Amino acid sequence: MLFHHEVRLGSMSFHLINDWNITKAYPMIYPWATLGLTKFIEKIYTLERKNIEKGWMVNPVNVELCAILERALNYMHSGNTKVIATSIMNPMWIGRALLHDGLPCLNDVMVKFIPSSWEVLSEHLPYNKATGTPLSAARSVIIYNYDEIVYGVSISQILSAVHSMMIGGLYDPISTHVQIP
Repeated sequence: MLFHHEVRLGSMSFHLINDWNITKAYPMIYPWATLGLTKFIEKIYTLERKNIEKGWMVNPVNVELCAILERALNYMHSGNTKVIATSIMNPMWIGRALLHDGLPCLNDVMVKFIPSSWEVLSEHLPYNKATGTPLSAARSVIIYNYDEIVYGVSISQILSAVHSMMIGGLYDPISTHVQIP
């Protein structure tokens, strides 16, 4: 059932049409509004699955980027600011962009987009100044699902991978993977 309303603001008038079936269309807004984010998460996941099949180590920096993007997706669906890990997401711009505009944005100093690929510049990622370890958006999930010990192991893998990337050698920025020699 359609209803037609005319709203006047000074000399301007607006015509509004209300459709009682709007409740069916409203949930379809989420996939449309989050398409870019979900496609990027899928691309990271597909790349890392292929790397595992080839016998390569999963790039922990890509895992962190995926965790950040998943938190952004959670915020876009729920509107709950508790999912934003401000210590890592604000320096990457995505946390503040979500709160300000409701849409994600990545700091091009930390994440470079190359045609059909991307590169996470780990040397620019935020670190804990007291411990020197990289900040993690996946920390609470790892601790909740596994244990603090498993989180400690994952941090040591991130540190060793970042160190390998910085000194050259095993990191290929075009395919964004760390190869086990």
